[in-house]
Amino acid sequence: CGPAPAFSPRLSFGGPILGIIFAIFMSSWLGYLFNKPIMEVSVTFLVPYVLFYTAESSGLKVSGILALVALGLYMSGFGKTRISSESDHAVHAFWGLLGFVAETMIFLISGVIMGKRLLGSDSVVEIEGRDWGMMFVLYISLHVVRGLMVLLFYKILQRYGYSFDWRKGIVLTYSGLRGAVGLVLAMIVWDAHELDSKVRSKVLFHTAAIAFLTIMINGTTAGWVVRKVGLSRQSEGEKQMFEQMVKHMVVESHLHACNTLAKDRFLNAVNWEEVNKMIYVPGYEKVLVYDDHTANTTVMKKELSEIHTLLRLASTKKEEDPEESFSG
Repeated sequence: CGPAPAFSPRLSFGGPILGIIFAIFMSSWLGYLFNKPIMEVSVTFLVPYVLFYTAESSGLKVSGILALVALGLYMSGFGKTRISSESDHAVHAFWGLLGFVAETMIFLISGVIMGKRLLGSDSVVEIEGRDWGMMFVLYISLHVVRGLMVLLFYKILQRYGYSFDWRKGIVLTYSGLRGAVGLVLAMIVWDAHELDSKVRSKVLFHTAAIAFLTIMINGTTAGWVVRKVGLSRQSEGEKQMFEQMVKHMVVESHLHACNTLAKDRFLNAVNWEEVNKMIYVPGYEKVLVYDDHTANTTVMKKELSEIHTLLRLASTKKEEDPEESFSG
Protein backbone atom coordinates (compact mmCIF):
# COMPACT_ATOMS: atom_id res chain seq x y z
CA CYS A 1 0.00 0.00 0.00
CA GLY A 2 2.93 2.32 0.52
CA PRO A 3 2.38 5.69 2.19
CA ALA A 4 -1.30 5.93 1.14
CA PRO A 5 -2.83 5.17 4.62
CA ALA A 6 -0.78 7.95 6.20
CA PHE A 7 -1.04 10.33 3.25
CA SER A 8 -4.84 10.22 2.80
CA PRO A 9 -5.82 11.56 6.28
CA ARG A 10 -3.26 14.33 5.98
CA LEU A 11 -4.59 15.23 2.55
CA SER A 12 -8.25 15.10 3.66
CA PHE A 13 -8.09 16.75 7.07
CA GLY A 14 -4.95 18.84 6.76
CA GLY A 15 -6.40 20.95 3.93
CA PRO A 16 -9.56 22.06 5.80
CA ILE A 17 -7.60 22.77 8.98
CA LEU A 18 -5.11 24.92 7.08
CA GLY A 19 -8.00 26.66 5.28
CA ILE A 20 -9.72 27.56 8.56
CA ILE A 21 -6.46 28.94 9.98
CA PHE A 22 -6.02 31.17 6.92
CA ALA A 23 -9.71 32.15 7.07
CA ILE A 24 -9.39 33.35 10.68
CA PHE A 25 -6.32 35.32 9.70
CA MET A 26 -8.05 36.89 6.67
CA SER A 27 -11.17 37.70 8.69
CA SER A 28 -9.07 39.45 11.34
CA TRP A 29 -7.13 41.35 8.67
CA LEU A 30 -10.34 42.57 7.02
CA GLY A 31 -11.58 43.73 10.42
CA TYR A 32 -8.80 46.36 10.50
CA LEU A 33 -9.80 47.73 7.09
CA PHE A 34 -12.85 49.98 6.84
CA ASN A 35 -14.30 51.31 3.59
CA LYS A 36 -11.11 50.63 1.64
CA PRO A 37 -12.31 48.74 -1.44
CA ILE A 38 -8.90 48.35 -3.10
CA MET A 39 -7.27 47.00 0.05
CA GLU A 40 -10.13 44.64 0.84
CA VAL A 41 -10.24 43.29 -2.71
CA SER A 42 -6.47 42.75 -2.57
CA VAL A 43 -6.73 40.84 0.72
CA THR A 44 -9.49 38.57 -0.56
CA PHE A 45 -7.35 37.78 -3.61
CA LEU A 46 -3.97 37.44 -1.90
CA VAL A 47 -4.90 35.14 0.98
CA PRO A 48 -6.57 32.37 -1.10
CA TYR A 49 -3.65 32.44 -3.56
CA VAL A 50 -1.07 32.09 -0.77
CA LEU A 51 -3.21 29.40 0.86
CA PHE A 52 -3.32 27.24 -2.25
CA TYR A 53 0.43 27.68 -2.82
CA THR A 54 1.17 26.79 0.81
CA ALA A 55 -1.03 23.70 0.69
CA GLU A 56 0.21 22.30 -2.61
CA SER A 57 3.81 23.47 -3.00
CA SER A 58 5.19 23.57 0.53
CA GLY A 59 6.28 20.66 2.68
CA LEU A 60 2.79 20.31 4.15
CA LYS A 61 1.47 18.42 1.10
CA VAL A 62 -2.21 18.87 1.90
CA SER A 63 -5.15 19.41 -0.44
CA GLY A 64 -5.27 22.96 -1.75
CA ILE A 65 -8.81 22.48 -3.08
CA LEU A 66 -10.17 21.37 0.30
CA ALA A 67 -8.28 24.22 1.97
CA LEU A 68 -9.95 26.75 -0.32
CA VAL A 69 -13.37 25.16 0.28
CA ALA A 70 -12.88 25.46 4.05
CA LEU A 71 -11.76 29.07 3.62
CA GLY A 72 -14.85 29.86 1.56
CA LEU A 73 -17.24 28.18 4.00
CA TYR A 74 -15.76 30.03 6.97
CA MET A 75 -15.90 33.39 5.22
CA SER A 76 -19.45 32.74 4.06
CA GLY A 77 -20.62 31.83 7.55
CA PHE A 78 -18.55 34.05 9.84
CA GLY A 79 -16.22 36.35 7.93
CA LYS A 80 -18.42 38.06 5.34
CA THR A 81 -19.52 40.69 7.86
CA ARG A 82 -15.89 41.83 8.11
CA ILE A 83 -16.12 43.25 4.58
CA SER A 84 -17.20 46.91 4.70
CA SER A 85 -20.56 47.84 3.25
CA GLU A 86 -18.97 50.27 0.80
CA SER A 87 -16.50 47.61 -0.34
CA ASP A 88 -19.00 44.78 -0.69
CA HIS A 89 -19.99 45.67 -4.26
CA ALA A 90 -16.35 46.07 -5.36
CA VAL A 91 -15.41 42.68 -3.89
CA HIS A 92 -18.45 41.02 -5.48
CA ALA A 93 -17.78 42.57 -8.90
CA PHE A 94 -14.07 41.67 -8.81
CA TRP A 95 -14.67 38.02 -7.93
CA GLY A 96 -17.51 37.75 -10.41
CA LEU A 97 -15.22 38.93 -13.21
CA LEU A 98 -12.32 36.81 -11.99
CA GLY A 99 -14.52 33.72 -11.77
CA PHE A 100 -15.80 34.24 -15.31
CA VAL A 101 -12.28 34.68 -16.71
CA ALA A 102 -10.94 31.69 -14.77
CA GLU A 103 -13.74 29.36 -15.90
CA THR A 104 -13.33 30.51 -19.50
CA MET A 105 -9.58 29.85 -19.40
CA ILE A 106 -10.07 26.45 -17.77
CA PHE A 107 -12.50 25.29 -20.44
CA LEU A 108 -10.32 26.74 -23.18
CA ILE A 109 -7.11 25.09 -21.97
CA SER A 110 -8.79 21.74 -21.33
CA GLY A 111 -10.38 21.90 -24.79
CA VAL A 112 -6.99 22.50 -26.40
CA ILE A 113 -5.43 19.60 -24.47
CA MET A 114 -8.34 17.28 -25.32
CA GLY A 115 -8.14 18.26 -28.98
CA LYS A 116 -4.48 17.39 -29.06
CA ARG A 117 -5.08 14.06 -27.34
CA LEU A 118 -8.01 13.08 -29.55
CA LEU A 119 -6.69 14.36 -32.87
CA GLY A 120 -2.98 13.93 -32.31
CA SER A 121 -0.82 11.06 -33.49
CA ASP A 122 -0.98 9.31 -30.10
CA SER A 123 -4.76 9.52 -29.75
CA VAL A 124 -5.37 5.98 -31.06
CA VAL A 125 -3.13 4.49 -28.40
CA GLU A 126 -4.32 6.50 -25.40
CA ILE A 127 -8.08 6.98 -26.06
CA GLU A 128 -9.61 3.68 -27.08
CA GLY A 129 -13.05 2.89 -28.49
CA ARG A 130 -14.35 1.45 -25.23
CA ASP A 131 -13.56 4.74 -23.50
CA TRP A 132 -16.42 6.32 -25.45
CA GLY A 133 -18.81 3.71 -24.12
CA MET A 134 -17.46 4.03 -20.59
CA MET A 135 -18.09 7.75 -20.84
CA PHE A 136 -21.87 7.19 -20.86
CA VAL A 137 -21.64 4.47 -18.19
CA LEU A 138 -19.75 6.89 -15.96
CA TYR A 139 -22.32 9.64 -16.67
CA ILE A 140 -25.19 7.42 -15.53
CA SER A 141 -23.22 6.07 -12.56
CA LEU A 142 -22.55 9.56 -11.24
CA HIS A 143 -26.28 10.28 -11.16
CA VAL A 144 -26.93 7.02 -9.34
CA VAL A 145 -24.25 7.76 -6.75
CA ARG A 146 -25.51 11.31 -6.27
CA GLY A 147 -29.07 10.03 -5.85
CA LEU A 148 -27.93 7.51 -3.24
CA MET A 149 -26.13 10.25 -1.30
CA VAL A 150 -29.24 12.43 -1.34
CA LEU A 151 -31.30 9.44 -0.18
CA LEU A 152 -28.78 8.71 2.59
CA PHE A 153 -29.01 12.25 3.98
CA TYR A 154 -32.72 12.69 3.20
CA LYS A 155 -33.87 12.73 6.84
CA ILE A 156 -31.12 15.15 7.85
CA LEU A 157 -32.01 17.53 5.01
CA GLN A 158 -35.66 17.39 6.07
CA ARG A 159 -34.89 18.33 9.66
CA TYR A 160 -32.37 21.11 9.10
CA GLY A 161 -32.29 24.14 6.83
CA TYR A 162 -34.98 24.72 4.24
CA SER A 163 -37.88 22.32 3.76
CA PHE A 164 -36.88 19.29 1.74
CA ASP A 165 -39.05 16.72 -0.04
CA TRP A 166 -38.78 14.14 -2.83
CA ARG A 167 -39.25 16.78 -5.55
CA LYS A 168 -36.29 18.79 -4.35
CA GLY A 169 -34.32 15.57 -4.01
CA ILE A 170 -34.89 14.79 -7.70
CA VAL A 171 -33.80 18.28 -8.74
CA LEU A 172 -30.77 18.13 -6.42
CA THR A 173 -29.75 14.79 -7.93
CA TYR A 174 -30.23 15.91 -11.51
CA SER A 175 -28.78 19.41 -11.31
CA GLY A 176 -25.25 18.51 -10.27
CA LEU A 177 -22.88 20.00 -12.85
CA ARG A 178 -19.27 18.85 -13.05
CA GLY A 179 -17.36 21.73 -14.55
CA ALA A 180 -14.41 23.96 -13.73
CA VAL A 181 -13.29 22.35 -10.44
CA GLY A 182 -13.23 18.85 -11.91
CA LEU A 183 -11.33 20.04 -14.96
CA VAL A 184 -8.75 21.77 -12.76
CA LEU A 185 -8.18 18.56 -10.81
CA ALA A 186 -7.97 16.59 -14.06
CA MET A 187 -5.37 19.00 -15.47
CA ILE A 188 -3.35 18.66 -12.26
CA VAL A 189 -3.33 14.88 -12.83
CA TRP A 190 -2.49 15.37 -16.50
CA ASP A 191 0.48 17.55 -15.54
CA ALA A 192 1.80 14.89 -13.12
CA HIS A 193 4.42 13.42 -15.48
CA GLU A 194 5.42 10.73 -12.99
CA LEU A 195 2.15 8.98 -13.88
CA ASP A 196 1.67 6.90 -17.00
CA SER A 197 0.70 8.98 -20.04
CA LYS A 198 -2.24 6.70 -20.81
CA VAL A 199 -3.68 7.09 -17.31
CA ARG A 200 -3.31 10.86 -17.43
CA SER A 201 -5.05 11.07 -20.79
CA LYS A 202 -7.96 8.85 -19.69
CA VAL A 203 -8.53 10.89 -16.51
CA LEU A 204 -8.62 14.12 -18.48
CA PHE A 205 -10.81 12.59 -21.20
CA HIS A 206 -13.49 11.26 -18.85
CA THR A 207 -13.53 14.41 -16.71
CA ALA A 208 -13.93 16.64 -19.74
CA ALA A 209 -16.58 14.31 -21.18
CA ILE A 210 -18.64 14.34 -17.96
CA ALA A 211 -18.39 18.14 -17.78
CA PHE A 212 -19.56 18.36 -21.40
CA LEU A 213 -22.47 15.94 -20.94
CA THR A 214 -23.75 17.49 -17.70
CA ILE A 215 -23.63 20.99 -19.14
CA MET A 216 -25.24 20.06 -22.45
CA ILE A 217 -27.84 17.62 -21.09
CA ASN A 218 -28.48 18.52 -17.44
CA GLY A 219 -27.90 22.23 -17.88
CA THR A 220 -30.34 22.58 -20.76
CA THR A 221 -33.07 20.33 -19.32
CA ALA A 222 -32.93 21.25 -15.62
CA GLY A 223 -35.71 23.82 -16.10
CA TRP A 224 -37.92 21.16 -17.68
CA VAL A 225 -37.31 18.84 -14.70
CA VAL A 226 -38.17 21.62 -12.23
CA ARG A 227 -41.45 22.28 -14.05
CA LYS A 228 -42.22 18.56 -14.37
CA VAL A 229 -41.94 17.86 -10.63
CA GLY A 230 -44.05 20.93 -9.85
CA LEU A 231 -41.52 23.13 -8.05
CA SER A 232 -42.19 26.10 -10.32
CA ARG A 233 -45.92 26.19 -9.57
CA GLN A 234 -47.18 28.70 -7.02
CA SER A 235 -50.14 28.19 -4.75
CA GLU A 236 -52.99 30.72 -4.72
CA GLY A 237 -51.83 32.00 -1.34
CA GLU A 238 -48.31 32.60 -2.64
CA LYS A 239 -49.65 34.40 -5.71
CA GLN A 240 -51.89 36.67 -3.63
CA MET A 241 -49.08 37.40 -1.18
CA PHE A 242 -46.74 38.30 -4.06
CA GLU A 243 -49.35 40.59 -5.68
CA GLN A 244 -50.01 42.37 -2.39
CA MET A 245 -46.31 42.93 -1.81
CA VAL A 246 -45.84 44.33 -5.31
CA LYS A 247 -48.82 46.67 -4.87
CA HIS A 248 -47.54 47.85 -1.50
CA MET A 249 -44.00 48.44 -2.79
CA VAL A 250 -45.22 50.39 -5.84
CA VAL A 251 -47.48 52.67 -3.81
CA GLU A 252 -44.95 53.15 -1.02
CA SER A 253 -42.13 54.02 -3.40
CA HIS A 254 -44.35 56.47 -5.32
CA LEU A 255 -45.60 58.09 -2.12
CA HIS A 256 -42.11 58.33 -0.63
CA ALA A 257 -40.65 59.86 -3.79
CA CYS A 258 -43.42 62.46 -4.08
CA ASN A 259 -43.20 63.27 -0.37
CA THR A 260 -39.44 63.76 -0.52
CA LEU A 261 -39.45 65.86 -3.69
CA ALA A 262 -42.38 68.04 -2.59
CA LYS A 263 -40.43 69.11 0.52
CA ASP A 264 -37.40 70.21 -1.49
CA ARG A 265 -37.31 74.02 -1.53
CA PHE A 266 -35.54 74.02 -4.87
CA LEU A 267 -38.55 72.27 -6.45
CA ASN A 268 -41.22 74.73 -5.27
CA ALA A 269 -41.67 75.99 -8.83
CA VAL A 270 -42.62 72.51 -10.07
CA ASN A 271 -46.21 71.86 -11.08
CA TRP A 272 -46.68 68.62 -9.20
CA GLU A 273 -50.10 67.95 -10.69
CA GLU A 274 -48.59 67.84 -14.17
CA VAL A 275 -45.69 65.73 -12.96
CA ASN A 276 -48.10 63.23 -11.47
CA LYS A 277 -50.02 63.02 -14.76
CA MET A 278 -46.83 62.29 -16.68
CA ILE A 279 -45.58 59.64 -14.25
CA TYR A 280 -46.45 56.13 -15.38
CA VAL A 281 -46.14 53.48 -12.71
CA PRO A 282 -46.36 50.01 -14.31
CA GLY A 283 -49.21 47.95 -12.93
CA TYR A 284 -51.44 50.74 -11.59
CA GLU A 285 -54.11 50.47 -14.27
CA LYS A 286 -53.88 46.69 -14.38
CA VAL A 287 -54.12 46.37 -10.62
CA LEU A 288 -57.08 48.74 -10.33
CA VAL A 289 -59.00 47.03 -13.12
CA TYR A 290 -58.18 43.51 -11.94
CA ASP A 291 -59.25 44.15 -8.34
CA ASP A 292 -62.06 46.58 -9.11
CA HIS A 293 -64.57 44.86 -6.81
CA THR A 294 -62.31 43.82 -3.95
CA ALA A 295 -61.24 45.39 -0.69
CA ASN A 296 -57.70 45.66 -2.05
CA THR A 297 -58.85 48.29 -4.55
CA THR A 298 -60.19 50.42 -1.70
CA VAL A 299 -56.79 50.33 -0.04
CA MET A 300 -55.06 51.19 -3.31
CA LYS A 301 -57.44 54.06 -4.05
CA LYS A 302 -57.00 55.35 -0.52
CA GLU A 303 -53.22 55.30 -0.84
CA LEU A 304 -53.36 56.90 -4.29
CA SER A 305 -55.67 59.58 -2.97
CA GLU A 306 -53.05 60.35 -0.32
CA ILE A 307 -50.54 60.90 -3.11
CA HIS A 308 -52.91 63.25 -4.96
CA THR A 309 -53.69 65.14 -1.72
CA LEU A 310 -49.98 65.53 -1.02
CA LEU A 311 -49.41 66.88 -4.53
CA ARG A 312 -52.27 69.36 -4.22
CA LEU A 313 -50.93 70.59 -0.89
CA ALA A 314 -47.49 71.02 -2.45
CA SER A 315 -48.98 73.05 -5.29
CA THR A 316 -51.02 75.18 -2.87
CA LYS A 317 -47.97 75.81 -0.75
CA LYS A 318 -46.06 76.90 -3.86
CA GLU A 319 -48.75 79.43 -4.79
CA GLU A 320 -49.15 80.83 -1.25
CA ASP A 321 -45.43 81.20 -0.53
CA PRO A 322 -43.62 81.63 -3.87
CA GLU A 323 -40.51 83.20 -2.34
CA GLU A 324 -39.82 80.44 0.14
CA SER A 325 -37.34 78.96 -2.27
CA PHE A 326 -35.16 82.06 -1.77
CA SER A 327 -35.47 82.15 2.00
CA GLY A 328 -32.29 80.16 2.48
